Amino acid sequence: MRILFDASALIHLLHGDLLNVILDLPESTWHMGPLAFNECEQNGQIPPTLQQEIETQRLSLLDDSTISGATFLYFFELYGLGEGETECLTFATSSDFVVCCDDRRARRMIARELGEQRLTGSLG
Repeated sequence: MRILFDASALIHLLHGDLLNVILDLPESTWHMGPLAFNECEQNGQIPPTLQQEIETQRLSLLDDSTISGATFLYFFELYGLGEGETECLTFATSSDFVVCCDDRRARRMIARELGEQRLTGSLG
């Protein structure tokens, strides 16, 4: 299963010191987009744990030039979500990602577009 993190879920996992545990789960690959990555910045810096997981390639930083800018803008205007949530939704509509998001409003919009089966949260 390919899991795509939104910043809200990643921040919760980082604060709970659980990101390493999650990334060790078998049969899944873990991804995030550059906008979600930037939203994880704290006090002007990316958390070292997050940076390390990307450098060791346990967490893949996707290239947003591979998604449609028109689709991103469509979802951004349609749902009024943040850039990171919109980026996740755009990536997931063009691929088979399951989105991991903890923001309630964004979860409703993602479920509407992708279905509940393609949505999880940090607790899931």
